[in-house]
Amino acid sequence: MRFKPVNSQIILKLEAKGEDWQSVGGIIISNNMIEKPHQAIVYLSDHDEYKTGDVVLYRKYSGFEFKYDDTEYLVIEGTDVLVKLIQE
Repeated sequence: MRFKPVNSQIILKLEAKGEDWQSVGGIIISNNMIEKPHQAIVYLSDHDEYKTGDVVLYRKYSGFEFKYDDTEYLVIEGTDVLVKLIQE
């Protein structure tokens, strides 16, 4: 199966979640409870400004998440991207 974003949508590949974390007091916090970073890699884009491999920061509650072949993706609109990170 292949993906093709339409209507200026962007498919972001989300980074894998880390392992559960244990506090100094011994409390175990599930990785589902730890806030995710809002940074991802552009997987596919139908938007002129972003290309595959770009690293972007996006709005917290934007888009639609889905999982395919044990990889998590997020589909967002181009206007939900706040920052495109550029290495110098």
